[in-house]
Amino acid sequence: MRRTITLGSGLLLLLASNALAQPVQPQAPPAPPVSLVPLYIVLGALVGLVAALLFYVWGLRDRTIQAANIGDPNGGNRNSLIAAFYGLPLGVPRGSIRGVLAIIIVFGSIAFLAISMLKGDAYKFPDALTGILGAILGFYFGKGNSDDGQAVQAVVAANADARDSQAKANEATARAQVAETQVGAVSQSLADVQAKHDDLASSHLDRITGNLQEAAAIGQTLSSLLPGNFGKTVGEAAGALSGTLATITELRKGDLADAVQQAGTLLTQATPNLPVVSVLTQAAQVIGPVLGTAVPPAAFITTILGIGSKLSAAAYTRWIARIMDQPYTPEQFSPTIFDSDAAARLITQVPALTQALGPQLQAGGNDVALEVVQLALTADGGASLASKFPEAFTGMAQATLDQAVRDLQKAALDFVLAKDLPPDAGAPLGGNTAMLQAIDKVRANPSASAGLDAVMTTVTALRQAGKNPATEFQAAADAIASQGATK
Repeated sequence: MRRTITLGSGLLLLLASNALAQPVQPQAPPAPPVSLVPLYIVLGALVGLVAALLFYVWGLRDRTIQAANIGDPNGGNRNSLIAAFYGLPLGVPRGSIRGVLAIIIVFGSIAFLAISMLKGDAYKFPDALTGILGAILGFYFGKGNSDDGQAVQAVVAANADARDSQAKANEATARAQVAETQVGAVSQSLADVQAKHDDLASSHLDRITGNLQEAAAIGQTLSSLLPGNFGKTVGEAAGALSGTLATITELRKGDLADAVQQAGTLLTQATPNLPVVSVLTQAAQVIGPVLGTAVPPAAFITTILGIGSKLSAAAYTRWIARIMDQPYTPEQFSPTIFDSDAAARLITQVPALTQALGPQLQAGGNDVALEVVQLALTADGGASLASKFPEAFTGMAQATLDQAVRDLQKAALDFVLAKDLPPDAGAPLGGNTAMLQAIDKVRANPSASAGLDAVMTTVTALRQAGKNPATEFQAAADAIASQGATK
């Protein structure tokens, strides 16, 4: 009886301490209904097992009583048997109750554990119940003469072990959740970095393909504008660029980072096929022999184009007319830009006019020189001069007169450009005067003049495409120099 009371007290202490030890958990949303059929089946099986065991124990008790009644009723043997019978638990042999309880607890625990393993959290086997079962088994299968205090201590110890196990399980669960959160954060960070890299790679590929598309389009346009070998070479280069563009487009289907690297290599290999590079290369080949070693042809082209990008609209028109050796128009000159002294100096630069108009210039002085220059700068300068000074040009061939007028117009244009151009504009070529002389040398040679025409045609196409010709030709010159340095 004392053992039963002690066990009950221990169990009450165990349950109370477990209830107090459990942390208050936030209320979870209601779970869906769980089927209780598996529990009913297990409980039914346990009831049947308990009934069978009770039936066995009852029969064992009867057999024990029958065995105690055998012998002499007045003999000491019977008395000792009866005394021993009263010392047996429930009147059955020692160990029988522990065996029955062991069978019920073990098989019941196995059944419930099996359900919890199969059904998951819906039939979770409480961790605290494991400690209680261990305490009960330890209590019944311990030494039979253990003190009651030791039994209570065993229950308390089992409860402490259960709480420790529960705390460790909770801590492990928390660590697992933290680790899972960290892994998710790292994975998301890596995904974000990869996305950024892909965006950068895609933007770089877009830039490369866009530049190639523009270059191929400009090349196709130039191939139809440039004459002879210039147009043919640029057309072939444009076709090669289209092939490179198709290859880079295919690279997008693979790894973008690798595609960017390969696209950069292909773009470097395609540099000679860029239209500006192609035109500059060919122009330098025909202009170089005319200028000699003193003036590099690429520097000559980039310098005259760079100057044009710094001039006003009116000055740019005069500069292009000078480079292209175009017919001069009165709109290119201001009537008040020349004075009589400047006019006299301009005429001295044209020997044919100086000789023809010598008497008139000597008689009228600089005022006549100013009138001559103003007439020469009209729409039909030769006819105007012949009409004003018929006696001076009698016997002079018309072609000679036209060339003399053109020379005077060029000298007048150089006089105006001397005010338009910055003083150091022609420094890379040895000064402004040396630069103008280099232009005249190029124009005097048909092949070199054709090369300069190709350059200026390319300039027009670039301006129509919204490009800066000076920047494009400088980049082409740098690319050519870089390729020459790497060979």
